[in-house]
Amino acid sequence: MPDKKFTNYRLYYNFLNSLAKDLTRYYYKKLNKPFKVINKSRGKNFDPVTKADRAFEKFIRSKIKKKFPKLLIIADGTQFCGTKLFDFDNSAIDILISSGYKWLFSGYGNGFILIKKNFIKDFINKNYNTNIEEFLYGTFEPGNLDTLSFGSLLFSINKISDFGIDKIENRINVLADYAKEKFIDYNLLDYQVKNRVKHSNIFNLKGDDSLYQQLIKNQIICSRRGSGIRVSFNFYNNEKQIDSLLKFFK
Repeated sequence: MPDKKFTNYRLYYNFLNSLAKDLTRYYYKKLNKPFKVINKSRGKNFDPVTKADRAFEKFIRSKIKKKFPKLLIIADGTQFCGTKLFDFDNSAIDILISSGYKWLFSGYGNGFILIKKNFIKDFINKNYNTNIEEFLYGTFEPGNLDTLSFGSLLFSINKISDFGIDKIENRINVLADYAKEKFIDYNLLDYQVKNRVKHSNIFNLKGDDSLYQQLIKNQIICSRRGSGIRVSFNFYNNEKQIDSLLKFFK
């Protein structure tokens, strides 16, 4: 249902229509000459991306930011950080907030915030007449700082960096592709996920509470999400464990 309080839909319609035309012209301009193909997987699998693809993303971001300069993009990276190579400075995200307990293996009680310099300059300094340190101190009450949690997060970041985030990303992609293919064979995925070209390493499988209790009893870490059972995989998992999981879905 359209929001009755908001009547300026035409503005966005015109912008998206214009953006599609501009992107088409830009597309032919970039592809009407030799281009280099890069393998994002950096391993045995082939996940191609061209410099043109990255240029298109940058082009779209620049158009959106130019048309809507006050647009602020805030993202929760808890289910993302630690699974893929990510360049915050070159992303469209203005503020990234993430807990450290999930894919960063840092335990509970820690997290981090990444803030673009432009946001600090254009928003905080203008609207609050203060510096970033005072703004954050007044916004996020520090309380009693847990230095052990900070150390855990730093330790994990260093370990992930030493191992190689590109290796982690590649291994997760391999497992996600393998799991998706198996889950489709067992008819465990909904229509949207089944037909998605690329899916993450998090799946919500068809299953009731009795099946969930059976998985927990057999020390398979999972959780209830709606009417399904959520499972996920990281680089330390393997295909045999996915096969073992499927034995419970007969």
